[in-house]
Amino acid sequence: MPSLEPEAAPIAALEPVGRADRPLDDDDLLTQVEAARKRRRSVRTLERERAEGRGPPYVRDGGRILYRWGDIRKYNQGRVRGGDFPRAPVEPQPRRRSRHRKLPTAEATTA
Repeated sequence: MPSLEPEAAPIAALEPVGRADRPLDDDDLLTQVEAARKRRRSVRTLERERAEGRGPPYVRDGGRILYRWGDIRKYNQGRVRGGDFPRAPVEPQPRRRSRHRKLPTAEATTA
């Protein structure tokens, strides 16, 4: 009697279309799910990092959030610690100020 369970999809079917036959280029765009998988993080972690102004740079295309593969690689390289191997230079990120800073008053700006 044939099984009623659906057959498991082969691994190649889970790869993004058009990328299974070649390595990723730095300009290739990844979806949130693909980027999370590459970083070994959850999609929720990526969302939280975006909301807090942390994490790799992203591209907003309409309602979609995409990540460039090269940006993810650079972000990860900047977090390597220890070891005696050369690392790619990473631009320092500006420090974020807290939201609770005092705004200049009208008297201070006219003086």
